Amino acid sequence: MGLTPLPTPSLAERTFSHIADPGLFVAFALRFEPGRDPVRVAAPYEPEEGVRLEAGGISPETRLAVTTAVETAQRIAPWCPVTVGANLISAGIPIRPGSYVERDGQRFAELGGIFLRNSEEILLAASHSPFGILSMAAHEAWHALEMRLADEAKAAVMADLGPAFAPPEHPYYADPEERRAVAFDTWCKRFFVGMPGFSSSTDLDAIFLAAWSGELGKILSDR
Repeated sequence: MGLTPLPTPSLAERTFSHIADPGLFVAFALRFEPGRDPVRVAAPYEPEEGVRLEAGGISPETRLAVTTAVETAQRIAPWCPVTVGANLISAGIPIRPGSYVERDGQRFAELGGIFLRNSEEILLAASHSPFGILSMAAHEAWHALEMRLADEAKAAVMADLGPAFAPPEHPYYADPEERRAVAFDTWCKRFFVGMPGFSSSTDLDAIFLAAWSGELGKILSDR
């Protein structure tokens, strides 16, 4: 009779099994290299000037969302390391009223996530709601994917998008690159809430489904 293999611990179990205190103040960030278990990095973690992941509490109800978000991002863009901290702030992002913090007399925008183009690294803030973390992971992973995506595919997505709400005081929302990323993370929410299947009726659906499933990421990994 063959041996029954032991169950493989989930990424969430491997990441947080050593944390006994449910209200733990995590004085480090967690870096997930593709295909490896996470390692601790000192916080605040500043991979680029003006971009900072800070230490803080990671609640028990957020921990599964954090590791699911990492798995989601690395399925979409499998070459990207993902680093998670309690809070994410940036000095280089336009600040909206009420969404900034001050550090040493300088204002920083509070972010849910960011994709760093030079290092192809994704940063995520665990301070967001569970659904917010998942959505942000898909959003930033799409930015990573787009760097390797053919112009024809980007144009096909734009061709299927209709008019969008883009207040003139926030040009971010009108930028084609951001519109595609927002469209993708919005599209992915159907999976997070367990909506039934659908038909890939448009080029946008087909491209987004290939991205979500990881098929597109596998193709683009070597580029």
